[in-house]
Parts: sequence; structure tokens; C-alpha cells
Amino acid sequence: MITNEGLRDWLDAAIRQREEVAREANSGSWTAVDLPYEEWDATVGSSTYNGGAVANCHMEDARHIALHDPPSVLRRCAADRENLTAYAVTLKLHNEYRDRIQAARDRGDVPDANDLAMWSESGSQLAVMVGFVLSLARGYGWTDDAVSDEGSKDG
Repeated sequence: MITNEGLRDWLDAAIRQREEVAREANSGSWTAVDLPYEEWDATVGSSTYNGGAVANCHMEDARHIALHDPPSVLRRCAADRENLTAYAVTLKLHNEYRDRIQAARDRGDVPDANDLAMWSESGSQLAVMVGFVLSLARGYGWTDDAVSDEGSKDG
């Protein structure tokens, strides 16, 4: 079974791969451009003439390619990293409160009520975020029993 750290590492590697590919691609916004003879180009810029074709394909493919231009991919990766960071921070806080509660118990003390409340609250937030991070990872190719070529569950 994958650990929280293993999943975060896998997802970080998958995001990093997409960022690297997007940075290496033709920069700028891509557009689907209608050409004669029922062909379309996905181009950098607004026409084949001022930016250069990224792909010559059917209309549906050109539109799809244009929606996944490098700036769009980089924005999505940045947003995904923000969510992954929020998950990591919440997990860290939850574990810190857990450790403080356990330390108090180990000393024979009653755990602080605020620590208990914050541990409970962070646990509730973490439960929601775990599902979110798993969904995010699935969008990058994660499956429960196998992963795509971008990484491995073993970390």
C-alpha cells in the first residue's frame, strides 16, 4: 500500500514531468486555425502564418491541442502544486498535534484541550483532502493497482 509520502512524491514527479514538457514546447497561446480542404492546424499564435503549426489535424484534435497549450498546462500544474502543498501542510499539522497529544500522555498528563480540538479539526480536513489528492493523482495517471509510465507506486 502506498504511503502519504509515496503518493505525494509520485504526484510531484508527474506534475514536474508535465511542467518540463510544457516548458520545452512552443511557447505562447495555441489556436485552432481552419485551413482549406477540411484541414486544421493547432498553431502558436492566431494563425499558421505568424506562429507556426504545432499540428496539422482534424478540427476536434486541433481544438483539443489548442486547449492544452504550454501556458495552460503550466497554470494547471501550478494550481495542482498549490493543492498538493495545502495537503502536505495539513498532514504536517495533524501529525504535530498527534505527537503533542501522545507526548502529554507519555508524561502522564492530560492532553491540552486545544491540541485535541486542533488534531480533530485537522483530521477532518485531512480526510477530505486525501480523497482530493487521490482524485488529482488519478488525473495524472495513478490507478489503485498500476500507474502509467510517469512513476511507480514504490516511490
